[in-house]
Amino acid sequence: MKDPDGRFLAERKRIRTGPSLSTLKLLRECPEHKHSKQNVLVVANPRSNVNVEWPDEFGQLKVKPFSDTFAGLPKASEEAKMIRDLLPDVTCLMEERATKNAILAKLKEGVGIVHIASHGNARTGKILVAPGPRPHDKIAPSKDFILTMEEIYSCHINARLVVLCCCHSGTGEIRAEGVMGLTRAFLAAGARSVLATLWQISDEATLYFMKRFYRHLVSGLTASASLQQTIRDTIADKDKYSHPYYWGAFILVGDDVTLTGCCE
Repeated sequence: MKDPDGRFLAERKRIRTGPSLSTLKLLRECPEHKHSKQNVLVVANPRSNVNVEWPDEFGQLKVKPFSDTFAGLPKASEEAKMIRDLLPDVTCLMEERATKNAILAKLKEGVGIVHIASHGNARTGKILVAPGPRPHDKIAPSKDFILTMEEIYSCHINARLVVLCCCHSGTGEIRAEGVMGLTRAFLAAGARSVLATLWQISDEATLYFMKRFYRHLVSGLTASASLQQTIRDTIADKDKYSHPYYWGAFILVGDDVTLTGCCE
């Protein structure tokens, strides 16, 4: 929706949300030293030749290699390399290395920034990761390649910023206490701020958006200012991604943060 001047609200205002006012209050009162200023974890484009069991479009369980079951996200791998070039102390878990065990182990060590570029579930917001290696004749159950809320809760995350470049990562199941999904789980586990998505996003458009978002972050802008400026840039480019479908999916949840003193 545009104002009389022809501008979108997201162009004029820095917008961020919270699961509740009490959550935002707790985040603001949280001591600065509680959140890590070191290290970056990037997870991108999980791939594997391990056989997995997964329902097809008709709901019938099929056994196929993971990489035949789930489409690759080559631009997500480019995202990872872009972040590695912009920030120091980056651990990239890309493609076959993007396993659940490796991700959870790194989260439990503590990192200042988490960036995950993968597929997300439209109903629950759960995130796809790579199954770990196993004998050729062994089938990986879904619990080995789906990252769940419960697993995130167990990590006691101390990241300043979590970026979930996964379709529907800002969605989840509707319960009495609100939307319960991965975004809520990261905040509850200790993350200060989460950038997530509300609907299906394009692999190429997300790379385009993230290049601009991280450059603004590195320049010293806050997460909300970086998001706003990236939206302005995208609209001003009048490129194929200037339509709200491409940039309107991104929402900032939680506190506003900067990279000042972080990952330097």
